[in-house]
Amino acid sequence: MKKLGMIMSVCFVLFLTFLISSEEFTSADVWFTYNDKGDGGTSYISMTTGQETIGGKSYFVVSATGKVTTKFQYGFVGFGYKPDGEILARLKAASGIKFKCIGDGKSYRFRAEATNIRDFDYHGKVFSTKNGQVVEVYMPYNSLRQEGWGTARGGFRKANLWQISFQTVGQPHASVSLKVFDFQIVP
Repeated sequence: MKKLGMIMSVCFVLFLTFLISSEEFTSADVWFTYNDKGDGGTSYISMTTGQETIGGKSYFVVSATGKVTTKFQYGFVGFGYKPDGEILARLKAASGIKFKCIGDGKSYRFRAEATNIRDFDYHGKVFSTKNGQVVEVYMPYNSLRQEGWGTARGGFRKANLWQISFQTVGQPHASVSLKVFDFQIVP
């Protein structure tokens, strides 16, 4: 009986170490922003990172605000996370990712950016926010699809994953506001 208990304890610890807690997404220097300026657009985004208390609990929060214009016909802004070796390996071994967000009531697209996609038509999925309310989002990798305007590459290949990002959907938007936090990698 002691052996069974010990085996279960070891399995539980291994499971917990496999789940990436939000603490491993707290390195501010691997978060980045992007916009449509390279396409002649005038959309802009600003991002901050840091600890914030939400629902009585302290989280590392990535907050982005901005504006999406139509100077470039398909205007956009976004922000992302470029993981390093160990976290990237865990992301590649996972079946999906969970996170919480607080938004402005608009929809955004989660993107799993892979090295085999060269035209920016990354696999992803749109999620909706509720103005000022916490929403939990689960993105199983098998639900991610390309938008369809680029070269079709079939299903998402997690072995090619190199970063994740969050991008606006549609245009114009006089303002956008999205906070993401409490990231977890799902085995």
